[in-house]
Amino acid sequence: MTETIHLKYLKGIIPEDNLELLRSQLENYGIGFEWHDISDKPQASIEELSALIILYLSSDVVQAYLLGLATSASYDIIKSSVLAIWRHISGKKYKKITSSGIEELDANFDLDVNTSGRTRVKFKLKGNIPDSMKKKCIDKAFRLLESNKFPEIRTGYVCSYNLDSEQWEIFEELEFIRKYVVPKSG
Repeated sequence: MTETIHLKYLKGIIPEDNLELLRSQLENYGIGFEWHDISDKPQASIEELSALIILYLSSDVVQAYLLGLATSASYDIIKSSVLAIWRHISGKKYKKITSSGIEELDANFDLDVNTSGRTRVKFKLKGNIPDSMKKKCIDKAFRLLESNKFPEIRTGYVCSYNLDSEQWEIFEELEFIRKYVVPKSG
């Protein structure tokens, strides 16, 4: 199996038997699934830029989809896997230790896609998107990948879903950092 999906997650957010079920379902379509628990490893991350729970779709998986080599059933199982993980993390919390104490934060989720070469597209799948809209949101993400709006750049792209317009907003990663991560002085 060359097509493999990887999940980086915090143990306890998603039950292990659900991960085993996802692996079994994906393997029926020739897609590997591996997960990596990062609970026991210190994480230095900026939540706005990189979620603690990330599902990585390799260029092999994405290219099979974009070139029409993946069947609609393969796409459906990938989409249902993304949905299952997203639903599991919605409403969950985790604790972050900082110099000022312990903070409780909402679990967040990224779909990190390697489209081709060095181009990475990160879809921020926030928990504030209602369950009724999540399928549509994922379909729009894959249609956006099909549209080829992501020319190759070194830094990659970050996409954030706008609930008002029901569309993905596309940012070059450096633009996203300036807008959402870098503290504003004033």
